[in-house]
Amino acid sequence: MKYLFTLLFCVLFFNSTFSQEQLLLIGFYKVKPGMEADYETAMIEYQGEMMKERVKNGCMRNWVFREVLPNSEGRKLFTHMTVDVLNLDSDTYNCPSVTPEKVFPEMSENMRSIINKVRSSSREVVYRTVVRKVAGVNKGEGSAKFAAFNFIKTKPGKKQAYINRNKEFSPKQYKNYSNQQAWYAWERYDARVGGLLSWDYLSMDGYNKISDKLNRVVNTPKSIKDKENKKYGPLSEMRDLNHQVLTRLLFSAK
Repeated sequence: MKYLFTLLFCVLFFNSTFSQEQLLLIGFYKVKPGMEADYETAMIEYQGEMMKERVKNGCMRNWVFREVLPNSEGRKLFTHMTVDVLNLDSDTYNCPSVTPEKVFPEMSENMRSIINKVRSSSREVVYRTVVRKVAGVNKGEGSAKFAAFNFIKTKPGKKQAYINRNKEFSPKQYKNYSNQQAWYAWERYDARVGGLLSWDYLSMDGYNKISDKLNRVVNTPKSIKDKENKKYGPLSEMRDLNHQVLTRLLFSAK
């Protein structure tokens, strides 16, 4: 009987642990030319401090603000992005205990209104979307200073196999055989405020230095690649890389 209860506990524990999902809310914005400095200041010194308090209060895991590098092809699509990293098994965050009045007690209501107007008037919301974490690894502490986001379209009928491939092989390869600080993959989960439907999968290559990106190294042993390709086939038959966007970290709440 004791063994039966122990077995039942283990089954329930592992099911609850591994069924937890991690969602990210990602916003893509195009800032008007000449307004970049004002927008970034408002986002970092006002919105960033608000989000930092929300993270401290356990309302969410992190909030990240990034700029698309001027020489990146993605700059034509959007100039900035925000990432809300939600708590496990949450599809939103609610933090009534964190208010502008508490975070900025010396700031007047008029000043808060001015800052919010700067944020809203200097940018266009290109689209927002939700992604669900598939797998990931981070060899450093905190968010990568530079990150290349890969917007991917999986081939018809290949999405689940591509997810399984990423879970089974990719984390160990990027952890043990690459010069990257981090690698993550997400499945597109939902679209908000429209959205570009040309992708259904997103991955991120994170780097400490821009030179690591320019001299990217992934030296996976041939035996591992052969095993991967034998099980899943060539990558080119599973997905298309539509475009890559190179970003620089401006703020991380954690």
